[in-house]
Amino acid sequence: MSLDKAIEHGKEHRKPYYKSKRFDRTCRHGGTCDYCKGNRMHSTKRRELSAREQIHEAVSRVVTEAGWIGNTPADQGIMAARDDARRAQATIRQDLKVLGGLIEQISDWANDVSYLSVAEQVKITRLCMELGHATGEIARRHGA
Repeated sequence: MSLDKAIEHGKEHRKPYYKSKRFDRTCRHGGTCDYCKGNRMHSTKRRELSAREQIHEAVSRVVTEAGWIGNTPADQGIMAARDDARRAQATIRQDLKVLGGLIEQISDWANDVSYLSVAEQVKITRLCMELGHATGEIARRHGA
């Protein structure tokens, strides 16, 4: 029996989804909430990180063997500073993603809450938009 017939004849007993009040509304199977997506993409992220590290090691080995950058303390200091800058940039990118998610959640919350007046909802939405623009400006400045 098809789903349409089951519904028509009253044999369908599955209940429709009425939005979770406890979690993010995107928190469904295969959803895009950060928690579920992070759990689902964990092994992929580990493989990507491992591949990047292997590429970095191979490139640094080739560069060192070719003599482009020696093993002098000055060269090692330059490489360490470059690695620190990359780590800082990655941290900024990650923080901006988290901040963007929080701004989106606050905006969604303001639109879903019934006890706020329309003016308050508009004010919160405008503040979220300004925060989003500021976040974009920070990302542009840091090349994130």
